[in-house]
Amino acid sequence: MHDIYFCNPEEVPLSHLPDAFKKVFLRSGKFDKLQQIASVKLIVGQDINEHIHLDMIEIFYVISGKIRVESNNITKILKKGDTFIVPPKVKHTIKVLKNAELFYFSLV
Repeated sequence: MHDIYFCNPEEVPLSHLPDAFKKVFLRSGKFDKLQQIASVKLIVGQDINEHIHLDMIEIFYVISGKIRVESNNITKILKKGDTFIVPPKVKHTIKVLKNAELFYFSLV
């Protein structure tokens, strides 16, 4: 039998952008393969530089704002309601074009 999991979200610095904070709803260890569930609010200028995750899939949903996602010479402009998925070992960058809020979760 499994229990419902209740959480108290905590605000922590974004690892790729220490001057921005994410709200973490769930961290690894609670559920198999689920690394994290979080949201982040970014303002214009708080861009996430190119980085890579060796063993993690990230799934993003744009709650508000507008961002530009770049990966492997592909650039896409995303807005409220759009989703994008970053597989393991894929370099990616996020540029904030209009103050944005993103909801995302990570799987390993």
